[in-house]
Amino acid sequence: MRKLYWIALAAVSTILSSCYVVVEEPYVAPIDPRDNFTGIFEVEEFSQVYAATTYYNVEVTKSPYEQDVVWISNFYGIELDIYGVVSGADIQIPRQRIGNYEVDGWGYLTNEGRLRLFFTFVEHRPFGSLMDECDALFYALY
Repeated sequence: MRKLYWIALAAVSTILSSCYVVVEEPYVAPIDPRDNFTGIFEVEEFSQVYAATTYYNVEVTKSPYEQDVVWISNFYGIELDIYGVVSGADIQIPRQRIGNYEVDGWGYLTNEGRLRLFFTFVEHRPFGSLMDECDALFYALY
């Protein structure tokens, strides 16, 4: 009789313990739209004003302080660092003046995942300013 009691107790314990279900949700890393904009790129830039194409490399990095900002190093191929504000697949380059240079523009990610950027670049000089309007396409190198 005791043996039957212990077998019944073991069976009930097994059934009750097997009914305990633990659901673990997989960890999903937060999606940062800036990831689609970062890297090292070759830029093919066409000047609307001078009707000329130039090539140079830039590096785009995420700001460690603002959640929607990226930094573009070597902008315009002159070692100028500017920032852009990312929203989804779009980027806005707010008007910024760095030294004698002023830049603003906007862009978007193409269907191929490339950044296309339209911007105005102004170099302020003592006796006037030089303005350039450009259309640039960024090709990922890394």
